[in-house]
Amino acid sequence: MSVLAVRVLEDSIEIASDSLVTYGMRVQSEIEDCKLFKISDNFIIGGVGYLRDLSLMKMFATDSKPSDNSYKSIFLYVSDYISYIKKHYDEYSPEDSIYYVIYDGKCYRIDGGYDIQEVTDIDSIGSGYESANAILLYGGNVVDAVKIACQVNPYCGGDIFKYEVKRKI
Repeated sequence: MSVLAVRVLEDSIEIASDSLVTYGMRVQSEIEDCKLFKISDNFIIGGVGYLRDLSLMKMFATDSKPSDNSYKSIFLYVSDYISYIKKHYDEYSPEDSIYYVIYDGKCYRIDGGYDIQEVTDIDSIGSGYESANAILLYGGNVVDAVKIACQVNPYCGGDIFKYEVKRKI
């Protein structure tokens, strides 16, 4: 269980995550760089769901990137990713994980495979999303949102990681 929070500002996009890894009702460990990956200065991926899916997304993203930041390009990128992951894991179900793809000044939420929405202000995913969204709605930053979610949700916790991507104005 996890929490990721994102905020799109006029000149940047901020994203933060917790680092607690759970398996069902059991806490496994705190793992750095398991939910939020900085691929390059303009390409960040974050996600919640099964660690195997997030690891495969990280491997895919290190070798592949969207052609541009348009909705169509992100859709095709997700399609290529689903094909890639099915080669490595036959029973993969896109509904098992939710991702943020931040690329070249835009942020998209990918929920259940092909449910792709551009994030234009604030958003949160994971078991701590309600608390995180409340903090963001009241003007808090993404680190505060994740920090509060970790305090009130027993399935979120550990160190907090944050990245920022500059937007083209």
